[in-house]
Amino acid sequence: MNTVQSKGFGTKGSILLFYMFLCYFVNTSINTGWQNCLSYWQENYGWDTSTLLSLVSVAQFVGIA
Repeated sequence: MNTVQSKGFGTKGSILLFYMFLCYFVNTSINTGWQNCLSYWQENYGWDTSTLLSLVSVAQFVGIA
């Protein structure tokens, strides 16, 4: 194995690493960002916030399946 080629990630590895960090950031902001809208939905539509929060666990089980 050439020691010069084994150092670093290379072009494809760097692109993949950037893509993985981007997916992690987008996934985290989507999964937690919607909770900021709970008070808006409660005021405008009359939806119960505890019911909306309980639906998260159901959606996580569906997402895993």
